[in-house]
Amino acid sequence: MKEEKEKKLSKAEEQHLKTIAYAGLLSLPLTLSYDISRDVFWTLVFGYLFGSILLISRKIKHKSLAIFISIFVLLHFLIFPYSYVFMLHSNPSSFLIKDVIVNNEKEDAISEIIEEYNPERLSTYSLIIDEVINTKNSGLDSLLSFIYDKNILFIDDFLIYRSSIRSKNGPPMGDAWSIAICDNHGNFVYEFGVHKFKSDYSLKKILSIQKDRLNSKLSKFSNRKSSFENHQIWNYSRILWYSINIFDSKIITPNTRGANIVFFFHRFLIYFLLVFIGTNTYNAITKKKIE
Repeated sequence: MKEEKEKKLSKAEEQHLKTIAYAGLLSLPLTLSYDISRDVFWTLVFGYLFGSILLISRKIKHKSLAIFISIFVLLHFLIFPYSYVFMLHSNPSSFLIKDVIVNNEKEDAISEIIEEYNPERLSTYSLIIDEVINTKNSGLDSLLSFIYDKNILFIDDFLIYRSSIRSKNGPPMGDAWSIAICDNHGNFVYEFGVHKFKSDYSLKKILSIQKDRLNSKLSKFSNRKSSFENHQIWNYSRILWYSINIFDSKIITPNTRGANIVFFFHRFLIYFLLVFIGTNTYNAITKKKIE
């Protein structure tokens, strides 16, 4: 009876491991299809790798070797890089990083937020809304419900009407209505969703709220750009690829007492783990050959 229970438990564990492995392999490519940060992506990758190795260690002969590899992944690719980010955010002078690296990462960070926010386009849209509001046309007092009824408003040099939001590569999205603004030649100039607005809102009020949203995004862009220009650029995905090369002190140099302590433990633990993993891997290979 005892042997039967152990067999059942073994099968359950094996099925559990397979489920986790398949789920992890499927979820990692899916993350590339969504707009998630690189921090989240690489955390998922190394977190999955750590968990998988730890679970597999329960089913293989060289259990201690697998456990130490999982600890190596956890410390070297997750805990210490995040520790460096925390320290750099608390005190930017905790570490001295080569100027070439800092400048390259700063340029890359600024390019990313320009692509994310597209400040030039936001400014253009804000100016278009300003131009419409400043016409003082009585059509600006029209309610959203009036536009919903497929009425077209002629406001000086602009045409404003109800449209439907389209997906990038597909048909209109059902009831996801939007307000489209065209010039008097019928050229599309701006469109924004109106699903969050009440039907009794006037067009002027809606345009004012939308302008505030655009200006808020521009403000966030300016703040982030300013922080990057002041060298506050470090996050997990940026520091990761420099912190893994821990034995090259020319890249990152600790500059405070706390940074020196963390840096020392990082080097010591990784050196110890690499020696242990290398030695045990060599012993496992040679032992297999002898057998």
